[in-house]
Amino acid sequence: MKMTKLSILVALISWIASHNLAMAEDTSVKIDGAWSRASILADRPGAAYMTITNNGDTLTTITSVKSEIAKKAEIHKSETKDGVVSMRPSGSIDINPKEAVVLEPGGLHIMLMKLSKKLNEGDKFFVTLVLDQKTEVKVEVPVLEFTARGQQN
Repeated sequence: MKMTKLSILVALISWIASHNLAMAEDTSVKIDGAWSRASILADRPGAAYMTITNNGDTLTTITSVKSEIAKKAEIHKSETKDGVVSMRPSGSIDINPKEAVVLEPGGLHIMLMKLSKKLNEGDKFFVTLVLDQKTEVKVEVPVLEFTARGQQN
């Protein structure tokens, strides 16, 4: 009798573990064109840009971002009001089904604060998008020249 309960418990734990792994790997979010600019100094913030597409059938929310290259990473939005450009944290980003959000200079972007090292042209680093507070998508970000305006540069 004890073996049967133990077998059921082991099977249940195995199912839960494999189910959670499948959920973490099962994402309908596609990332295109990730890039960043080289930085002047490590004590200056950096930014990452990309296009995030929700190929799924339900709303997806990017609840936070993180990166090993920065002590703090946030989604920011640039705005121009009365000729003055300002940036502020935007909070989470909702992406409707079958739609995309573009993170680009002058708009939404990932702000990388307190860099652990200078971003040099030719380097790569990772940012992790946290979706719906549970699924993580790791994105490789190449560092382009300081004057870059995008991957097509």
